[in-house]
Amino acid sequence: MMSSKEIRTSSRNSLVILARDNLKIVRAIRRRIFRWYAKNGREFVWRHARDPYTILVSEIMLQQTHTARVQEKLPLFLKQFPTLRALAESSGGDVVRDELARLVLRNYNGRLPREVEQLETLPGIGEYTSHAVACFAFGEHVPVVDVNIHRVLSRIFWKMKSSSDRQNRATVWKLAARVLPKDASSWNQAVMDLGAATCRAAKPLCGDCPVRNYCASARFMYGGSRRASHRQSLERKSEPSYRGIPRR
Repeated sequence: MMSSKEIRTSSRNSLVILARDNLKIVRAIRRRIFRWYAKNGREFVWRHARDPYTILVSEIMLQQTHTARVQEKLPLFLKQFPTLRALAESSGGDVVRDELARLVLRNYNGRLPREVEQLETLPGIGEYTSHAVACFAFGEHVPVVDVNIHRVLSRIFWKMKSSSDRQNRATVWKLAARVLPKDASSWNQAVMDLGAATCRAAKPLCGDCPVRNYCASARFMYGGSRRASHRQSLERKSEPSYRGIPRR
């Protein structure tokens, strides 16, 4: 949750949420994104999993290929290697992944650690994957920042004057932790999906965005006002708001 003190930055692109208003506005943004997610959230096999191993494998795969491919290949991989032990005892596969499995067997009795700091000590596990596994597999109250969340939070809370602009990564991670609601898992997935379907990298569909009225960047994305963006969206009734499946 954002603090009650005014958030200051050295840049002119400072946060649009002021201290006296932040709780009210952040809560409104959350409500609108959660409502959007309830109707528009994507369905993936790993989102229904509660097994930490399954979620770890899916997150590693998502670093390497797009979601449609993972949707297809994950069940096949789990059939071949149903447990960490089976993966550790295999040979000829991914060297880093196999070493990770062996290390977990040796140091953690075959159980993935749930803490971000411990997960980050495993081979090939960086900041994003450690937070994703902690959040989605263990329910830890931690932020997750992939390319979609990075883009969405940058645009909502800072004035991004072109679709390619982003706030720096470290700053977005800090903000993600501050605005994180109680249900961190659903929130992280909701913001991911909003970025994939609506707040897209090249051509954001601001008119379809549930938080366009709160977004610091909405009027810059099409070079016009929020109203103009909304009108452009309405004129594209036959054009789907979500084309294809991005990597994440």
